[in-house]
Amino acid sequence: MDRTLRSKKLRAALWRMTDGKCAICGCDLPDSWHADHIVAWVKCRKTNVHEMQPACRSCNLKKGAK
Repeated sequence: MDRTLRSKKLRAALWRMTDGKCAICGCDLPDSWHADHIVAWVKCRKTNVHEMQPACRSCNLKKGAK
């Protein structure tokens, strides 16, 4: 099972969803932003763009597998 969002079109849609801002802290997303699973992948075992949000690396890594 793939846990990453590799599609450039889907990643672009996530980025546009928050106008290039981190969905958690609101900072401008860096080039290395993460496509974050709102419900941790280890719990749901699926990657669905409708259940994801754009996040800066710092916010995504702070979240852990909650």
